[in-house]
Amino acid sequence: MKKWFFMWLLFPLIAQSAFEAIDCESETIFENPVAIFTSGIQVLHSQAFGILPYSRISYSHPTHIGFGISNFGIESYRENEILLGYGIKRNKIKLGAFIRGLFLQIENHGSEFGAGLDFGASFQIASSTNFSFTLQNLISTKIADEKIPKRISGDLVMAPRPDFKIKIKFYKEAYYPLEVRIRNEIKLSNLLGLGIGIKTCPQSFSFGVLLSPNKLGLSYYARTHPTLGLTHIVGIKYG
Repeated sequence: MKKWFFMWLLFPLIAQSAFEAIDCESETIFENPVAIFTSGIQVLHSQAFGILPYSRISYSHPTHIGFGISNFGIESYRENEILLGYGIKRNKIKLGAFIRGLFLQIENHGSEFGAGLDFGASFQIASSTNFSFTLQNLISTKIADEKIPKRISGDLVMAPRPDFKIKIKFYKEAYYPLEVRIRNEIKLSNLLGLGIGIKTCPQSFSFGVLLSPNKLGLSYYARTHPTLGLTHIVGIKYG
């Protein structure tokens, strides 16, 4: 079971890295509960390193109620997540909390279930600067005889111009070193946006494009890896 627990630790890390390149306006409730305040529906699909499929769908209602479903893995190893949460806004402070259920299926080893509580907060510290932090699996159960690992992250988003954003993210998961992620986003027109990013542990580079006609958003991003090659991410958002 220790072997499968190592895979369970590794696969979610790969999956989360696959989606981090999406522009910060489209960051989903899977990464940050405060994303519940961005109303709409979003569908994302990734083929991590060309071999590991990962799909997500999330919805946030204007009343700040949200839910999400994800599917990750192949026949021999598969994860499904279900999220349900609520958000509260007070002046310039936003708070969000989600219950996260994880269903794990391993070929010839049966299935497991675990649950965790995610919490996030966002603060507007200046007219063009926002800071948020997220605690994932703050309270959690065991799965595969091991505690679901906790994750903590902090985000600083600066918009020196209406058409240009800089996002700096610090991310730490149990059993893994601290990651630093930086990305820039530039809006070339009301329709077209571009993004580039870098991250540590492992070192990688991401680039992508966002088309946003009216309330519809279409995105494509690619992320490099020093040994495993490219991960492709496509997304559709409405709202």
